[in-house]
Amino acid sequence: MLAVAEVLVGAREKGVAGRAKLVKVVGDVPWEEFPLPEEGETVIGRDRRLANVVLEDPTVSREHATIFVTPAGYVIKDGRDEPSRNGTFVNGVRISEKVLAPGDKIKIRHWVLEFASTAKDELVGTATDVSVIRDDPSQISGRVEESIDAQEGSGASEDALVDVDEVQRTEMRLRTFYDVSQAIGVILTLDVLLNQVMASLFRVFTQAERGFVMLQEVDGSGKLEPVVVRKAGSHPDAQITVSQTIIDEVMTKKVAVLSRDALSDDRFRGGQSISSFNIRSVMCAPLVCQGEVLGIIHIDTTSSIDSFDREDLRLLNGIASQAAISIKNAQLLEEVRREVELRSNLARYMSPAFVEQVLSGSRALDLGGRLSQGTVLFSDIVGFTSMTLMMRPEEVVKRLNRYFEIMVEVIFVNGGSIDKFGGDAIIAVWGAPVPSEDDAFFAVKAALEMQNALFGFNYGLLEDGLTPVEMGIGLNSGTFLAGNIGSSRRMEYTIIGENVNLA
Repeated sequence: MLAVAEVLVGAREKGVAGRAKLVKVVGDVPWEEFPLPEEGETVIGRDRRLANVVLEDPTVSREHATIFVTPAGYVIKDGRDEPSRNGTFVNGVRISEKVLAPGDKIKIRHWVLEFASTAKDELVGTATDVSVIRDDPSQISGRVEESIDAQEGSGASEDALVDVDEVQRTEMRLRTFYDVSQAIGVILTLDVLLNQVMASLFRVFTQAERGFVMLQEVDGSGKLEPVVVRKAGSHPDAQITVSQTIIDEVMTKKVAVLSRDALSDDRFRGGQSISSFNIRSVMCAPLVCQGEVLGIIHIDTTSSIDSFDREDLRLLNGIASQAAISIKNAQLLEEVRREVELRSNLARYMSPAFVEQVLSGSRALDLGGRLSQGTVLFSDIVGFTSMTLMMRPEEVVKRLNRYFEIMVEVIFVNGGSIDKFGGDAIIAVWGAPVPSEDDAFFAVKAALEMQNALFGFNYGLLEDGLTPVEMGIGLNSGTFLAGNIGSSRRMEYTIIGENVNLA
């Protein structure tokens, strides 16, 4: 049954400025609007006492998601103090934490809430907003007005310490560098981190009008992809053009470069955004961590009076070096999270030895649909349904869990994988998702050892004064379809086919 989403009016709703809002969408029709405050947090959930946006639905957690304000913009987090039971999705992807962009669709169970923002300084672009133009690398000589080694840092140059004004300016930049480093150093979610970095740059370099971060693809190809784009000023819809020559200079030499007059700079010749929108000054710095170039940071401005200078470049270079460390940490943490999640998922139906081989790369794992050759095992407790009618529910669960613990261990020791449990039945398979040799031999060996293990299980039941059980096992070898099967709401790896049915 569709429920009604509403905002609780009370002490927790304050600071609402109307710059950002959630729009409840029913079908494709905007149904109700919920303004978001400029500070503090907004809780989405089913509990009227705890949530600002209430979704009266038993499948929604009491505090299902939280939206809070950061310098990077509005951020949505799954849950509040702990993750929600059924997850929070943004644009169809389950998230733990994400910076929201205008038009993002938040899905919580059956509800869709669209995020809308009218603040100019919160315009976030997409990867398609950045294009790379190829130019003549032979003309690079003499084009770079300023060039700083990526390892040089953000300290003041000797020329900067000539008078009191410059000393004060240097002090301000060092304080800014420290503040930005502190702000990004504690963020471990890559999406939030990158948006925080770009938001910080726009606060530091007030003349900046467009900027982006490009990171190298994790597949080792070396290809750069835009991951966050930010725009301000009078041309928010303009596509950002960056020179391939600049990218090569920054990436290969690990230097930060500056152009004070981009309109006359040959590196940008042919760039539609440079000429059409009078871009005057450009800075680009590499993201380098322990000698590894992770990507680049690029910002530009149309201001001819307040263009970037060498000290701006030094500050950008210092921020980029700190950002690179945080980005690398976030990437490593994300790899760990993915491995933990993969290990957890695989451990549900694969033996520990196979899990280690898959994670180490020594065995290939194909979870897509494919025909596999192997052996399927079905086991079933004889007469268990009628037996449960004479048992308390908690006793049924306790006995089944003891039984499954013993039998699954036997299957894993013999290299099998668990497809699923069905009531008191176990469905196991050899040959998928990892191909194996002698699958029939080990499946039959497992079946015999399961019967032997049942003797010990029954001995324990007799000691507890309970009735022993009998088990039937069916096996069949042949081809079957194996893969991730299900819907967008739920998918699971399973096996289907005549040979599965025959087992």
